[in-house]
Amino acid sequence: MVLNRYIWILPFWLLLLGCNHSEKRNGNNVAFTWQQSYLGGGGYITGLVQHPSDPDVIFARCDVAGLFKSVDAGKEWRLVNRGLKRGYNQNTETVCISSHDPNVMFRGSGEGRNHQIVGEIHKSTDGGENWRSVTQEVDFFGNGLNRMYGERIGVDPYNQNFVAAGGYSNGVWISHDLGETWTFSGLKGEPITHLVFHPYQEGVLYVATLHEMRMSEYFMQDEDYSRPQNGRLFKSTDFGKTWDLLFEKENLGFTQLDFFADNPSKVIAATYTHGIIISEDGGRTFESKENGLPAPVMRYNTVAVDPGNPEVVYTTPSRRGYDTEVPLVPIYKSIDGGENWSLVMDYATEDFINYPSYIRSEEHIGWAISTFLVDAHVPGRLFMSNWYGVSVSDDNGLSWNGNNFKGTETVCIENLVVDPVVKGRSGFVMPDHRPFIGSDFGDSYQQLPAVTEYKNSTAMVFSRFNSNHILFAGKRDWMGEFGSAILLSRDNGETFGVVKTFENFLTVQALKEDYHTPGVFYAYIDRYLEHGAGLYKSSNWGENWERLNTDLPEHIETLPHYMDFIENELLSVTYGQQKNVCGTNQLLCVDPHRPGTLYFGEWTEGLFRIDNDGEEWTDISGGLPFHKDSTSVLVDIKADENVPGLIYAGFIREGLWRSSDYGDNWEKVFPLDNTLFNASSISVGGFLKDEIVVASEPLFWSPSESGVFISGDRGESWKNIYDNSYGALRWKSIGVDPFDGTIYGVTVGNGAFYAKREIKRN
Repeated sequence: MVLNRYIWILPFWLLLLGCNHSEKRNGNNVAFTWQQSYLGGGGYITGLVQHPSDPDVIFARCDVAGLFKSVDAGKEWRLVNRGLKRGYNQNTETVCISSHDPNVMFRGSGEGRNHQIVGEIHKSTDGGENWRSVTQEVDFFGNGLNRMYGERIGVDPYNQNFVAAGGYSNGVWISHDLGETWTFSGLKGEPITHLVFHPYQEGVLYVATLHEMRMSEYFMQDEDYSRPQNGRLFKSTDFGKTWDLLFEKENLGFTQLDFFADNPSKVIAATYTHGIIISEDGGRTFESKENGLPAPVMRYNTVAVDPGNPEVVYTTPSRRGYDTEVPLVPIYKSIDGGENWSLVMDYATEDFINYPSYIRSEEHIGWAISTFLVDAHVPGRLFMSNWYGVSVSDDNGLSWNGNNFKGTETVCIENLVVDPVVKGRSGFVMPDHRPFIGSDFGDSYQQLPAVTEYKNSTAMVFSRFNSNHILFAGKRDWMGEFGSAILLSRDNGETFGVVKTFENFLTVQALKEDYHTPGVFYAYIDRYLEHGAGLYKSSNWGENWERLNTDLPEHIETLPHYMDFIENELLSVTYGQQKNVCGTNQLLCVDPHRPGTLYFGEWTEGLFRIDNDGEEWTDISGGLPFHKDSTSVLVDIKADENVPGLIYAGFIREGLWRSSDYGDNWEKVFPLDNTLFNASSISVGGFLKDEIVVASEPLFWSPSESGVFISGDRGESWKNIYDNSYGALRWKSIGVDPFDGTIYGVTVGNGAFYAKREIKRN
């Protein structure tokens, strides 16, 4: 009787379950919560600014990651990029805080592409939590050669509404309404390195310049640009209406200025070519102050006067691989106002604590120090930033704490891979570092152990047939000039050995495992075909490799065919760093249903289906948007593991395309309204068998906004699940964990992210 009483309810329960299942599959009832991995983001930390009244609040600007904020005096950092829209907004060159209202802040960002410098100033009124654009008139080059010098935006300490900014090449711009509107003030074509209001003299604004306009032959090729090789110091006392040239000298390049509270006429300057110089007459004449500083090194990025004791001054000569005369951690101190100098410490390893694993020596801590900041509130506390992160000292520089660079540890990631058999495991590769692997669904990652000199990584693969088997590709340098290699681990990443080397600039673009035969792997080698680029195969777990037939059209001599444009203009992290973060591991795809079938993509010249292990090459580009525009570039190929014949192709500018017959015919999937969209990375199948995730990176040449789009019905409907509080992230790779549906994503500069899914119940 009880069963009969409730049996009528059964159809309704079945209907309800069916609805919930449908909602789960089409993605409309799924919420995603994004988090950044423990490593955070990062790059070259080029400048530090302290809050005028809260000593524990520090802002760090970064060449590729935007702006970081610390509220605990540099122990931890988090991104503050909400409101940024363009990819180049992550290339932050300058930041300032108003001393009148510390909630008011300005930041300048920009980059160089297509023979021009672009830039933008953003304003915040809530202490950096949110930003809005106020002008695009001022050009900046946040990842350029001048990135590590002084700040180039300032709020007048004696006039709360007056703001000035100095561009890379477009001169000085001023605002009289606290940054809401801007007008040109002069000095166009001057290579400005520091714009600063005199902190102890009302109405005085200085602009310092380098002795040369770097890369002017590229950025100003259409202009009749000429300028003597002189560094110059300008001064304005009328809010930028007129400028007085105080000082200039041939081949002297200013990098940063500072001032003395006990003598307003005294100016100290760090220079690129003439060491440390001091003026006693407000900048009209300078004298060199080299006593105690290393010779003949002349390059100095920073100088800092202690605001609490102007007799104490710090500086750091540039330490790079070629500066062999400079100590590994070259911090120098003067106790007589810059007249004489001495090394703070002849440091030992035990003087540095809490640094990431890849900081293997004091040399990494002292490498390319950009800014030295003396705490204006806490005696004895110092900050310095360099190529890797921010270090803090609480004892006048006698010892330093890296705080593991928490929040700023990683730099520009190339590609992400998700382990198909080990739950929660993923890894990524990147320039400047060996691969990182994590096993906790994206929360944290550890760098793989050092292997000879292959410090740059380009591709990685986890074996689906043997969970202890990992392959990765490494290079000694970005370009591969000094060689690249395939490396193999048989013990779950504990150790690696080199199994195949390449020379002549050859680089491993992708590593893939065969779905059908255990022990079979494929490698895509790019650069010069005559030197060995093309397709390679291993049939014995990566131990040995053979080159397969590469039947590309005769006009293709290099991979990429348009090498300079693809790797230097379109996809690279910045112009001038060719092959740095151009995307890897996405142009080779193994068909999961047809043994011996591969898909091989060339960025601009076509997509090819390969059968019988390279014996048959078929051009399957028909219907795809190759050559539709100079930026119509193929960047990803993925095959559906559940549906035979179903493959996807992702293009810059032209979006996502699909074939249901192994590439013989194509149709556009997203977006269907011809909106410009960069399908930078694709994940197919994943947790739900008919799910697709596509990530879009904002590029100068193709300004699609940052986004992560998901479809639960193989492309019939889409939802943007990106959390835009992180700003204009440049997504390079996306993946989905097959066990719980966690979405992983990696970026240029801003590190690794993951999104947990939650099924909403109505």
